Amino acid sequence: MSSDQEIQAFDALLKAFDQVPKRPERLPTFLEITRYPHYENVCSNILAFYLDPGKPHGLGTLFLDALGRVGEIKDPEGTLGISVEVETQEETAKGNRIDILIRSDSHAVLIENKIFHTVANPLSDYAQHLDSTCSRQSHKHKFLLTLYPIDKRTKRDVKSHGFRHITHKELVRKIRELLGAHVAEADTRYLIFMLDFLNTLENLREDLVVNEAFIDFLEERTCDARRFLRHMHQFKNDLRRKIRDLEQKCPVESYPNVRATPYPGEEPKVDLYSVLAHDIGHPSLYNSVVVETVIHPGGWNVQIWLRNVQRGGEPNRGPVDGQQKELRNLLNREGITLEDDTGVGYGRGTRFIFARFDYFADIDEVALAVRDVVKKLATSEGSEA
Repeated sequence: MSSDQEIQAFDALLKAFDQVPKRPERLPTFLEITRYPHYENVCSNILAFYLDPGKPHGLGTLFLDALGRVGEIKDPEGTLGISVEVETQEETAKGNRIDILIRSDSHAVLIENKIFHTVANPLSDYAQHLDSTCSRQSHKHKFLLTLYPIDKRTKRDVKSHGFRHITHKELVRKIRELLGAHVAEADTRYLIFMLDFLNTLENLREDLVVNEAFIDFLEERTCDARRFLRHMHQFKNDLRRKIRDLEQKCPVESYPNVRATPYPGEEPKVDLYSVLAHDIGHPSLYNSVVVETVIHPGGWNVQIWLRNVQRGGEPNRGPVDGQQKELRNLLNREGITLEDDTGVGYGRGTRFIFARFDYFADIDEVALAVRDVVKKLATSEGSEA
């Protein structure tokens, strides 16, 4: 495939990627704010609270009824019995822990709850524990509750241990369908918490749907994606190589107040640029002056800016505008002419462009400009050199 053909293929790949469903904009739930939605134990604890009709949520048997409907427990309403007890993390004889175990005078229901983790639990031990600790008269039911669909192999394994697979999506939908009959007696606080919990589960599922769409996209365009990633990897390696070469051509050992730092190092990053930063100690400004050389697809930029740091325990002095003015005065005194002094980067007036070069410019030309400006600033009046 020629270079032009590859570029056309990559253009088509990116256009197709742009059509992949994106995560919809939405407000975060309270659980998402707490950063707990991925924790299975937290999810199980909340489920157990609402599955227990004796808890103060006031929703009665709503969750039990929904579970019975989805799990196809014969005539579930009223048949799960009285004296319902719900336990979490019950330990088996082998030391394994069951997520949720519901017992009543007529039923025993075991729930293995999964969010994102794979199903690698000792289901046979769970089933044996249920059989050994519940009376023979109890109607026993075992459920694997997952956020996502399971593959055929897992389905066979789950079924072989007597488990029935249901999804959070199915359970949430049924809870919403049955909510109307229970909402009048509900405690408002726990009703709000419950709705937030249901919204969180639905949001997690929506995120997964986006991932599934992306997986489908990759499956269809595997060859193009692989070639594109290979070219991107080569490009990022080229960026790092250019920065390493520049660092070699700009030695700073003779300047005790200069520290050279390449970024990123050997680890590849997603950003399409590499940087060589020369931090130059300059106490007259109460800051480090940074000569930052950036290489990106648009070419080379040599930028000068102030790193807002404390030196020798002294706090920074004066407003930012005043510091920028001092930097301009320093550059003027040293005869450093800027290509763009309007300020670019992280805010107006923060970074000044000293020089620009084409991406394929001779690196010796870039190094000459960098060495010149670093030397002037490192040896300027008031520096530490």
